[in-house]
Amino acid sequence: MDNINISRKRRFSDSVVECRPSPTSSTISTPIHPSSEPLPLRFGFELETMIRPKSSIGIHVPVESSVAEQRRFGFQLLPAISHDLEQGGFRSTVFDPNEVEHPDYSVWNVMLDGSLSKRHQRDGYYPVEIVSPILDADTEGEWAGLVDRLWRTLLQSFEFRMDSTCGFHIHTSFSRGDISMSQLRNVAKAVAFWEPATARHCPLSRQDSVIPFCVSNTRAPEIRSMLQAHGPLRGMAKLFATIDKLDRDEIVDLICPSKFFAWNFLPSRTDGHGSIEFRKPPGVISAKKAKHWIAFTLAFV
Repeated sequence: MDNINISRKRRFSDSVVECRPSPTSSTISTPIHPSSEPLPLRFGFELETMIRPKSSIGIHVPVESSVAEQRRFGFQLLPAISHDLEQGGFRSTVFDPNEVEHPDYSVWNVMLDGSLSKRHQRDGYYPVEIVSPILDADTEGEWAGLVDRLWRTLLQSFEFRMDSTCGFHIHTSFSRGDISMSQLRNVAKAVAFWEPATARHCPLSRQDSVIPFCVSNTRAPEIRSMLQAHGPLRGMAKLFATIDKLDRDEIVDLICPSKFFAWNFLPSRTDGHGSIEFRKPPGVISAKKAKHWIAFTLAFV
């Protein structure tokens, strides 16, 4: 438990990974909400990635590298991605924050992502975020089939690349009503207790010493002080006792003072929409990795 407060100082290489589909193509079937017995959870995800269109779809990557030209091409790319999703049976739209405040979470949303590295644009890869609608988890794993179909659809027309700036964020909520106080307390305790193991499960690119946007929740100021003052075991017991005494918003403020923690509890405040966001996973460029992190998050919650 001592490594709750230890910052790992390891060397990290900002590696680049590219993904291209296999020569064989698969039939695309229309995605549906799972019809089998549902789990008591719903989920959605935000895929941060770099996308380059294949020449076969008729969109040519600009040779000119001016910021204005790159931005124009980025806005040309978004409708092409949305159209490709529509053709695969995924209702989608291009989200423009200048037109509407929040995305429509009943459909897939495609948007540019200004938080990602721009250095890959010289190779034709543009920073894009694809946001899923709210989906039902199910006991038969039909959600996994939907993720498979999503990637088969996208890989027909686009190539993918990722680096350390990319992330894969998964939101979970309960199917029936908001998260209860007992559920909130249990998840908050689990997040704190299992933080060292969760961090070790993630690559170096997502560790606290490398990136400040998904730091361990045990580094929240009050929790860190508690663990330092009482030690990892007594400190954790004191934290659990404290969580049992707090109300909803006080628990959220304690475990997650800002959204830039591994587990973002801010949407679970009384004025929020009731979800918990897991921000620790790295970017993904395959259905296999996406399913891995979704399954991990659902199982944890």
